[in-house]
Amino acid sequence: MIKYNRTKLKIHPKEGLNMETYSTPVIRGAIAFAIVALAVGICLLFATPFISAVRWW
Repeated sequence: MIKYNRTKLKIHPKEGLNMETYSTPVIRGAIAFAIVALAVGICLLFATPFISAVRWW
């Protein structure tokens, strides 16, 4: 039997997304993966100029 938990997700640059639902562990894992993938993508985007500068030097 899958245990459903009440999940509350708030992401609000200027009151953007507010979600409250019952979710399975799979849905919670998918939300966590999406947030981590977005953070890694932003970090790589900001690291690109530094990597190209080091390669040039």
